[in-house]
Amino acid sequence: MVCLPRRLVRFAAAAAFIPLPAFAGEIDVPLDNVKTVTLSRPAKTIYVGNPAVADITLVDARHIFVLGKAFGSTNLVALDASGDETLNDQIIVTNRLVGEVTVQRGVARATMMCTPQHCQQAPAPGDDAAPAQTATALSFNAMTAQDEKHSDDGVKAGNTK
Repeated sequence: MVCLPRRLVRFAAAAAFIPLPAFAGEIDVPLDNVKTVTLSRPAKTIYVGNPAVADITLVDARHIFVLGKAFGSTNLVALDASGDETLNDQIIVTNRLVGEVTVQRGVARATMMCTPQHCQQAPAPGDDAAPAQTATALSFNAMTAQDEKHSDDGVKAGNTK
């Protein structure tokens, strides 16, 4: 077992939540989200390097929808009517923006999108194929009740002398 200094662990945990700026020539798209790309000149041909990572839809000659399909990176190339390159950017598919909760029970993993009132299953790469055997089978109210019971038990234990 490898032991890491607590300061290093805290730094790594904090750094994981620091948003990094996008570099010129990068299109950051959260998983299962669409971003609009506006071209400087009209394009005739548009190509995405790896359609398993990102998909594109041509809206008109100057606008493209980019859909993040799987974590990773690929590139987007656009050519005008004369065959000159109008765009050649990296597409980086990142994690969803907000409200994502990963529930881990033993080896079973499930991803959920949550609001303060409700959670629903939102499958992500690495989730189990059989959600009925994971924590998603529990309703949001059942999970909240478990959390409240755990908190109440802690308060009761702290009050006993």
